[in-house]
Amino acid sequence: MHWLKRPQQRSFPHLHGLYLMLRASGMAVGEGAPPSGRLVLEQETVMAWRALNPSERYFALVEAWLVQGAPELIAERGGWSSSWMRSLIDLAHRLSARRTTGDHRRGGLLYNVMDSTTAALMELFGWVRLEYDEPAAGEGVRVAAIERTDFGDAMVNALNIGSMNRKLPTFHDETPAEPGVLRPYFQPYFPAYQRAMEIKELPYLDGNLCFASR
Repeated sequence: MHWLKRPQQRSFPHLHGLYLMLRASGMAVGEGAPPSGRLVLEQETVMAWRALNPSERYFALVEAWLVQGAPELIAERGGWSSSWMRSLIDLAHRLSARRTTGDHRRGGLLYNVMDSTTAALMELFGWVRLEYDEPAAGEGVRVAAIERTDFGDAMVNALNIGSMNRKLPTFHDETPAEPGVLRPYFQPYFPAYQRAMEIKELPYLDGNLCFASR
């Protein structure tokens, strides 16, 4: 529930996160141009994802988020220091207590879009539980508290080890990551995690581009 007069997609972190994974996984592509452009399913990629078993589907989405995803996909600033893996590790470090009160003030726990989207995706993957406050007039969704789960602690710990050892690539690395890069870290605990989803390479669009200011 919200009381925003002019809501944007970024006002709803869960939708923002799902949009990111659709784009990063290749399961949805843009069609047309604004203002009539829209996001449509890439059926071949969707069928490839559906052909995987539940464990493989789960990690294909985790990989789309943390490895294939770029902040620019949701209009956030990119760069060598900006990645979803770093956002996850940084946010997890700040959740030192089992239950942490949400802070939406400037510089607070969930003030920026990257952090709020990261928290929403952590909840969707079962790594945290979010509690919500009733939004005030003119405000959007407000997280009252974040509670870590045992499953989430184990998942973040495995990712943190890989990140500290510099063995987990991100979207900004010079060499694109091969599908299944997370498998060595999780297959011992999820034996069914055997296959990775191949991301279809989209054709290069040749032509002239016109950038117009508004």
